[in-house]
Amino acid sequence: MTGRSGWTLIELLAVTVVTALLMALLTGVLRSVVRQRDWIMTLQERAPAVTILQDQLRRDLDNTTHIVTGKGWVKLDGLLAEDPATRRPVHRPGEVVYAIATIAGRRCLVRRVRETAGGRGGPMRQAVLWAGVSTVTAHQFQSPRLPGDEQDATDLSPSMPSSARMELYDDRGRLVCRVEVVR
Repeated sequence: MTGRSGWTLIELLAVTVVTALLMALLTGVLRSVVRQRDWIMTLQERAPAVTILQDQLRRDLDNTTHIVTGKGWVKLDGLLAEDPATRRPVHRPGEVVYAIATIAGRRCLVRRVRETAGGRGGPMRQAVLWAGVSTVTAHQFQSPRLPGDEQDATDLSPSMPSSARMELYDDRGRLVCRVEVVR
């Protein structure tokens, strides 16, 4: 019986092919891990700012009774008035307008708020909330009324939408944030 002292050409080719496949698989996994790490780092860097923006949008949507939209702006009516000194809600009638404005060559999301109590319009205060926003959208959804679910005739308040959603998109069309409230 003679012993083998080396590999045949077929065995060597098979090992080479299997090694190449394993290296290609490992490269794909490493690329995926690097992309995931970069994505997480980006989210961590902007997470506090996005959270603050989402909280503001959610608060406004929670207190909205009516939404009107146009190209590049959204107007919310409801209990949206704020104390001018603290910018905290005072739960009086007011309006908030979110609009896209160009400031220093960049498209920005601007929030304008004013009190509308007593039929008089107070001074409009505004603040820039986010730079790099190109689109703002809002939607309100009203649940259908069921038979026998008539509104009380003494209720003079405007109906609150059952749910509302706002979305902001950046200059590249990527979603910056989405806020939805359901009542």
